[in-house]
Amino acid sequence: MTTFTSARSNTLCALKNIFVTLCVVLVPAVYSWVFSYTFDNRAYPYVAACIFLSSFIREASRNRLSKMEIDNSERRIIFFFSNLFSRPKTSMLSFNEARIEINESKSVWRRKSLRIFFLKNKMEVFEVSKNKDGFTVDSLEEIRRVVENIPLPVSE
Repeated sequence: MTTFTSARSNTLCALKNIFVTLCVVLVPAVYSWVFSYTFDNRAYPYVAACIFLSSFIREASRNRLSKMEIDNSERRIIFFFSNLFSRPKTSMLSFNEARIEINESKSVWRRKSLRIFFLKNKMEVFEVSKNKDGFTVDSLEEIRRVVENIPLPVSE
């Protein structure tokens, strides 16, 4: 059995993203208060509230992986995950039903982005990435090596 564990607390990451969104939404209001600028836009509070609520709902409902186990003897993959307001949950994926997609790309700033999708009959069960789940690049590469060595359909 091979175990991979996330390198960060997923709750703190979600709260950080919500805080950043709140700061961005409040920039026009703070600017008008500091520089005595008359900000006369009646739609601003509604737009700001919608942006903040959509960000909050997205971060609160996003399942973040905390641990993943690949069990070759039982021929299954076990995911341990939670979202912002739930207790930790588990989900199992049998090797017989599993399919893996690996997406490797480079971003604008030349950073390497690796995302691994675990599918059950063409339906996504989990996406594992550095940004969402907090796995290091080395951990993702190790997951990739382990997954490529088990008899699963892997597409890149």
